[in-house]
Amino acid sequence: MRYWFFILLGTLVAAAGMFAQAPSAEGKLRAILQKLDGGSSNYTEAELRSMVEDMDVLNALVTYQPATAREVEAMRQLIVVAIPLLEEENNRLSAIVKALEINPKLKEFFPQWYIEDKPLQVQVLTTLNLPDQIVDDVVKNNKYKIAVVESPNNGELLEVSIGNDRETIRRIEGIRRLKNTFGGLYDKIKNRNEYAYQSKTEVLVREIPYFARISLSLLGGGVDLNVDSSIVGVKVSIDRNDLNLPFYSGGVWNITGLYKPTVDQEYKLGFTVPFNLGESPLTIIGPLQFRSRKLNGCYGIAGGFTVPIITSNYIRGAFSIGTLSKRGDVPILSPSSELVKDTSTAFYYVSGNALLAYEINLAQLLGPDLSISLGGEFLQLQQAFFEPNLSTVRAADRNQTWSIFGKIGYQHLTGTKYGVLLQYFNKTILADAYINVFDWLSFEVQYSRVIFRDPEPWEHQDFIALSPKIVFTF
Repeated sequence: MRYWFFILLGTLVAAAGMFAQAPSAEGKLRAILQKLDGGSSNYTEAELRSMVEDMDVLNALVTYQPATAREVEAMRQLIVVAIPLLEEENNRLSAIVKALEINPKLKEFFPQWYIEDKPLQVQVLTTLNLPDQIVDDVVKNNKYKIAVVESPNNGELLEVSIGNDRETIRRIEGIRRLKNTFGGLYDKIKNRNEYAYQSKTEVLVREIPYFARISLSLLGGGVDLNVDSSIVGVKVSIDRNDLNLPFYSGGVWNITGLYKPTVDQEYKLGFTVPFNLGESPLTIIGPLQFRSRKLNGCYGIAGGFTVPIITSNYIRGAFSIGTLSKRGDVPILSPSSELVKDTSTAFYYVSGNALLAYEINLAQLLGPDLSISLGGEFLQLQQAFFEPNLSTVRAADRNQTWSIFGKIGYQHLTGTKYGVLLQYFNKTILADAYINVFDWLSFEVQYSRVIFRDPEPWEHQDFIALSPKIVFTF
């Protein structure tokens, strides 16, 4: 009897050890990702398929959050070969598609869009035999949308659904079921470039990731580096757009470091230095002329942030603090845009500002990429004079202003890309518009104007700036 006890005890211990050593679903997936280590192109499709035949691995693909760019790329390769395996298992395919709403890393792999073409909307809804009220809510009332999800490996469709963020009226999943349901209409839905649509994803899988991007324009430029799916870079600009001061009318260079851990999150921190141009009007081409500036720059720090709160809702902030104690080599201009050469002529510079605004993107509700910002902003203008040595700067009165800040912007991101915005601050407006001529070339125009009051000594009644922008991607 004693021997049977020891045999039973040994069996239980061995079984417990086996269960303790059995890797979790996430552990299995992580082991595969480490094996691939970003080098999935070295494996055949059959070898990759064998890695995801384990249902634990398929389940983990739905929820696992990749930590590095290499894991993201490896997961993309696994999902591409996993989708055909799931075609016959509609429940698991549904889980993968549903995961797009909860896993932002997976979302980047799948092109998704809304059908905006009215006749095609009617055809889709009629094919599904939906009630007239639903048809009206999609086509006329914009209460519901028709969303399409595409497979990243072969361009076939994975899902067509009708609904909104709160409810789903109808969902059809799987290539075979979609083709059987829509028949000849399937190819028309798939060829989105032949009808009006609104992109639902921030990044489409077919876009080629870049390592570095350099942008140059008269309004500024910068360098972005893609590091482990995050963007780090340096931005250089000569505008103070948050204060409705375009181009060099603000009198400073803004040099800031940039960090974007995700597509909708951004942090900036840097410094400002005086800008040494703008003493006289700048003629670009023919009658196109930039006015001389009235404000002077200063030395200081500047920063900003954009943080998502909930989907399509953000908190945005910006600030700057600066001072000017010496003339240096930079020309100091009076409000009449003349060089200051005595101790009795006043000049001005921005010694501080702070902005806090709430921004909402209405693309999910209205379709177009329309955003609205509303908040408040503080501005401090410093009046100053030269000391008798005409080098040292003496601070005098400060002009402090609190004002409502508002902005509305629209971007058209399909076909020819363009965007417009209108911004309000302290009874001034700033209008900005751009259009992409090629992927590497765009043109931007800015126009500011004082409204509902007379200009302050440091302000122009209006100011216009135009510049081409060139982008190099590597």
